[in-house]
Amino acid sequence: MEATQYSIVEALLQDMLAEVLSRVGRDSYQQLFLTKTVCKDFWEVSFDPLVFKRLCLDRFPIVHFGNPKLTALFNLCFFYGNPNMIYRRGLTCYFNSDYTKLGLRLLKQASEMKVLEAVYVYGLIMFAKHEIQFRDVGLEILIEAFPPLPDLVVAV
Repeated sequence: MEATQYSIVEALLQDMLAEVLSRVGRDSYQQLFLTKTVCKDFWEVSFDPLVFKRLCLDRFPIVHFGNPKLTALFNLCFFYGNPNMIYRRGLTCYFNSDYTKLGLRLLKQASEMKVLEAVYVYGLIMFAKHEIQFRDVGLEILIEAFPPLPDLVVAV
């Protein structure tokens, strides 16, 4: 039996397709799902970790109730390090009294990955803590992410 060998061009093609599909999914998950139906190669590459890492989750509900396909999708996105999914998981864990520390750690991680909502929520949570050192950290995070607007000069 002969072993199947892939050429550099075929390997490069797979990487390029993964990059293209990840960018499509980053902008719109609907377009990604439509693109997957175009051909077999697109279907296969759509399961690349890069696609799950960049997938846009804005239109999905943060809390979903029992949809196994949605749960599987969210788990894959979290597993492959999708920043928005890390933020969502951190948010739900933080406000669940049993997982507050894990939630705060995930919110911090998403904040460091520059998820704007995570920066805001993590900064506010840190600012709302009673200890002064946490307040300073929270204020620093918020000022860095949302610098104050310069004074406007109105010419008369």
